[in-house]
Amino acid sequence: MAAISRSSSNRGISSGGGGGCATPRRQQQQRWSHDRSTRELEHRRRLGQTAPPMLLLRLVCFVCLTFLRAPAPVHGADWESMARELDPPGTILWSWTNSRSPCDAPPFLGMVCDAAGKVVALSLPDMGLSGQLPGEMAQMSDVTSIEVPRNYLQGDIPNTINNLGNLQVADLAGNGISGQIPDLSPMRSLRVLLLDGNQLQDALPYTVTALSRLEQLGLSGNNLAGPLPSTLSALSRLTWLRVDSNFLVGPLPPGLAAMAGAPGAMFNLTNNEPNLCGDAPCPGVSLTPTDALPPPPSPASIPPASPPPVSPSPPPPQSPPSSPPPPSAPPSQPPPSSPPPSSPSPPSLPPPSLPLPLTPPSSPSPSLSSPPPPDPSST
Repeated sequence: MAAISRSSSNRGISSGGGGGCATPRRQQQQRWSHDRSTRELEHRRRLGQTAPPMLLLRLVCFVCLTFLRAPAPVHGADWESMARELDPPGTILWSWTNSRSPCDAPPFLGMVCDAAGKVVALSLPDMGLSGQLPGEMAQMSDVTSIEVPRNYLQGDIPNTINNLGNLQVADLAGNGISGQIPDLSPMRSLRVLLLDGNQLQDALPYTVTALSRLEQLGLSGNNLAGPLPSTLSALSRLTWLRVDSNFLVGPLPPGLAAMAGAPGAMFNLTNNEPNLCGDAPCPGVSLTPTDALPPPPSPASIPPASPPPVSPSPPPPQSPPSSPPPPSAPPSQPPPSSPPPSSPSPPSLPPPSLPLPLTPPSSPSPSLSSPPPPDPSST
């Protein structure tokens, strides 16, 4: 019985049912759990020691990205973005940067500034620009003239261009601009609009008749179709119109023929659909499709062009007669010229006088030389 009880007690001990031998195993498990928690704490402690450098590195990176990034645009315009749009290779407008004002010396290429340091004009003709017109041009609120003719610009005319309320001259001729002509009615200060030699399509929008100050409108050499706006004759200041070499159809707007025949008017409506002007030839044609486009400031250059030739011509004839000093100068020259002839004459007189005393000794010799022929008679 004692053996049976020992075996049962041993089984109980081995099964962990209680007894003296179960305590060490639990202690061992507790030690294991303590060691694991200790290791976790040590690991956390090590992470806590290495975390500050990581946070510091992140802070340094954030500061670098914040303060070393591209500077903010100056004067409310992102010049670098505009340069990338106009000149994708970056070989022409590389001076456009946001780090300084475009009017600082030296100013940006093509920029014209006023005394207050504001950009009032952009002139980039024949520069080889191969991009497109940037929408950021609307940020140039003080600009009055944009001239980028004869480049390789493509794409559409951005709708934001109508935010340039002070713009007076827009010369975009001789490029590859396509699409439709946007609504330009808010640009009430516009006087010159040159879009010749592009790839504009569709019809001329009726909103162009809202440009009451428009004096010159150039749309030749495009793909415009449809009729001209019926209210085009409402532009009373329009004296220069080119819509030749398109696909425009008639009838002509009422009153346009009278405008074309007005003194000083220069209209060209040729090379369109046959029914544009009806059975009669298109009126007021004073240009041909091969005529050169006027310079961008042509509104100011055309009127003065006729007076200058007349004004300078009278002054030149008056200037020669008004200069009698030149005739007086020639008389002053003869007196000096007369002394020279008189001066050689006195020296010429002394030479004969000098040889006279010297010739007597030499004269007998010539005289003696003359008688030698009769010497044979003497013999």
